[in-house]
Amino acid sequence: MMKIKQLIKQTSHFIFSEMFPPQFSYVNWLDENQKPNTFWIERIIRLYHLKGEKPIRFYSLFGKRETIDEKFPGIKIIYSGENLEPYVRHSCLIEDEKSSYRSLFRNQIPSYSDYAIGSVDLSLGFGNIKKDNYMRFPLWMIQIFPPTMYLNEIKRILDDIETIHNPYTSKNAVIIARHDFLGSRKKICSDLEKVTEIDYAGKWNNSTDILYKKYNDDKRKLLKEYKFNICAENQDAPFYVTEKLFHAFIGGCIPIYQGALNDPEPNVIYKDSVILWNFDSNNDANLSFIDDLIHNQKVYNDFISRPKFKPNAAEFICDTFSDLRARLAKIL
Repeated sequence: MMKIKQLIKQTSHFIFSEMFPPQFSYVNWLDENQKPNTFWIERIIRLYHLKGEKPIRFYSLFGKRETIDEKFPGIKIIYSGENLEPYVRHSCLIEDEKSSYRSLFRNQIPSYSDYAIGSVDLSLGFGNIKKDNYMRFPLWMIQIFPPTMYLNEIKRILDDIETIHNPYTSKNAVIIARHDFLGSRKKICSDLEKVTEIDYAGKWNNSTDILYKKYNDDKRKLLKEYKFNICAENQDAPFYVTEKLFHAFIGGCIPIYQGALNDPEPNVIYKDSVILWNFDSNNDANLSFIDDLIHNQKVYNDFISRPKFKPNAAEFICDTFSDLRARLAKIL
């Protein structure tokens, strides 16, 4: 009898929630910590009073693609924090066929390659495609800036990052990664180990518990102990730039980077401030230069002091934020 009553209660709750959905709801979401009141785009809607009468449902990629085709009596927005474009398959890389991320990157995420544009009111992702209800809004913008940013505040943050330099006496190299399904991190690290020791502080290939025990999983604080941060993207695809490169800058490190066809955010970043790894040729010059950076304080100080951001980077970021607010206001 109790089971029947419980089933009736659960069914009633489901029917009621579908007929009268909450103002904000989340489907196919991975990170529970980004649910109501904390997800960046919900915060921007609340802060700028953009919401209308209709409920708003956010979707992501961590569930069945057909779920997004559901009938919903409100506004549907999908946000992709992963690459949805075909990625470059470099011949020197060996995929980890046993990785727990295999199904995610081989099957689930590719099922969203249409960006769900035909199913939602607004789609946001990394791709640089032209559709009325799509906008490129890369993950690093959400990770680095609060949603209330205006031009002067953005300039201040970029100026502050420009001044962050770890001392020459810092430890050499660190990588913080959850996985290496495509083998890009393994390739870079195996090359780099010819000239320096590497601390593996994340879940992948872990060799130290310093991130969790000393810094309570605060990546940015940990990075302040190192000269170099190996920060390759999950995949090499055009326009796919996450927070990794920016975290290296904020941590005061020299980034050792691969991704975005080695042209990350050309409107924002000076490539001369990054060591770009090349998977299509040898990296002997990179290895020789890194060895010099490690053993020659002047060379290191000169490189870490190079400008990171282009003169109009703040304007570009501010314009992107303004465009997003305008698009949200239009659909809401």
